[in-house]
Amino acid sequence: MPAQKYLAYYIYFSHFIYNLFLAIFLFVMSLPYLVNTTEKRTNLSSKQPVFIFDMGGVLVKTDKKIAVKHLEFSLILKRIFWHFQSFGTLQSIFYDTLEKTIEGQDVKSLPASNDPEGRPLPFLMRAWLSGMLSGNEIKRKVFSTMSRHPEWFSNETEQLLIKNLVNFVFTPTLFVESQYIPDNVISFVKQLHVAGYQLFVLSNWDENSFILLKEKYKNFFDLFDGHIISGRERMMKPDYAIYELLLKRYNLSAEQCIFIDDQKENIRTALDANIIAILCSDFTSLSQYLSNYFLV
Repeated sequence: MPAQKYLAYYIYFSHFIYNLFLAIFLFVMSLPYLVNTTEKRTNLSSKQPVFIFDMGGVLVKTDKKIAVKHLEFSLILKRIFWHFQSFGTLQSIFYDTLEKTIEGQDVKSLPASNDPEGRPLPFLMRAWLSGMLSGNEIKRKVFSTMSRHPEWFSNETEQLLIKNLVNFVFTPTLFVESQYIPDNVISFVKQLHVAGYQLFVLSNWDENSFILLKEKYKNFFDLFDGHIISGRERMMKPDYAIYELLLKRYNLSAEQCIFIDDQKENIRTALDANIIAILCSDFTSLSQYLSNYFLV
């Protein structure tokens, strides 16, 4: 009986020692896995997507009724019903007038860029958006040249409409009056903010207009972690340098960024910078698509 008792103690103690050493061995062997798993989790959390939005054509829209008001409705009616000319051709005449204003002048080269409708922007507009020239400087230059070249216009009504359009576009208070942020845009950006995503603006805007727009929609722009505005930075999309500036200033990794813009040339440069880029033609459809991946 005592021999059986000692044998039982021996077997129990042997099993205890064996299990203790086995546990220690397994713990030591699993340490690299535990460390790697922690590192992977840290890396994943640091690679959380960051959303970068363009403004004009994506976040911000134009109220055409307000724009027409500043052009003077009576002049528009006169152009259509008296001169039998299309209202839609004014944009082309406006762009032509800006280009003719600087013909023959030694101008600094700027990257090509398009408006929200995909039309190439004249040099003076790009100079305005990149902070090279103020709106007042452009107005003085254009108005002075227009007064010397009435032959550029088919009639006085057309000349007055173009003058009003120049004044509207390059006067920040008038321009921002016509700009609005749709409710569905505000709602979607709020959802991303509440979900904890970092949000940034990267847009071609003149600095004065942006300041006024930011005041107009203060609560909305407070949702963003930073703003890169072309007129403030003296560079503009699709210049590669402005994308680099965004990444460097806010310590972002290109691979974690999702850039949303409505212009193909801006998307191409973002892709060249290894940024995930999405061409936005319809914000409602895009926000629904992104919600399925990031807000579920």
